[in-house]
Amino acid sequence: MIKKTIIKLGIVTIVLSLFACIKGQDFNTLSLECNSDLSANSTYSEIKNLFDEETFQIQEDLIIEGYITSSDREGNFFSVLHFQDKAVNPTDGFQLEMDMIDSHLFFPEGSKVFVKLKGLYLGKSKEVYKLGGTFTAFGNISVGRLPANAVRQHFFISCDQTEAVQPKLISINEVDQNASSTLVQFNGVQIINEDLNQPFALEREETERTLVDCDGNELVLINSGYSDFFDEILPSGNGSIKGVLLRERDNYHLVTRNREDIDFSNERCE
Repeated sequence: MIKKTIIKLGIVTIVLSLFACIKGQDFNTLSLECNSDLSANSTYSEIKNLFDEETFQIQEDLIIEGYITSSDREGNFFSVLHFQDKAVNPTDGFQLEMDMIDSHLFFPEGSKVFVKLKGLYLGKSKEVYKLGGTFTAFGNISVGRLPANAVRQHFFISCDQTEAVQPKLISINEVDQNASSTLVQFNGVQIINEDLNQPFALEREETERTLVDCDGNELVLINSGYSDFFDEILPSGNGSIKGVLLRERDNYHLVTRNREDIDFSNERCE
């Protein structure tokens, strides 16, 4: 009896020690396993060309590579991964619907990944191509969130030497579908006058704010009311902003990953 009690106490001590170690760790530096056995055998455009009006499950052993452009670290993205085909000057992007929280611990922004497409569903919604799981509504099959335990069966961190992902510098009047889901940067922009002195977002609500350049061109900035910085006041100056460019049909909007993606330290243009 005494022996069993000692064994139980030992197990409890080990478990408590593990939790104590976890509490003190910086999860942003979580050690990740990489995969050196995979290589891409298809391109984004080839995959998108497979789509023929209806959502379908990919059955071929196709692999694409990409670089993660989004991050849920500060809560402005939720249950989605955006990734692009190149670290510098990307030509295409994709998004994956998934049911995973804290995905940045496993797929940090900028990570090079290989995506095994066999078993994933490919669909199109509001002119945007999506990968993921599936759901049926009113008899129609659509791309939905991929279960968390399946995400890591399709996404693998590359062992290749890290190449810094650089945002592509574009102007508001240059946005197009090829930049969707890619990391972009706009210079010489500011928040419109009507949105000044407002927070990034209303609590628990997805909130639209508007960016404008000095020529009057506008772009919607979307912020989550669940983000870490939702209640901070929007910066009043002019400058640069980085983020993932998203698309819904002919409408485009920008989502930043964190507060540091914005540097409005210059004087406003009138």
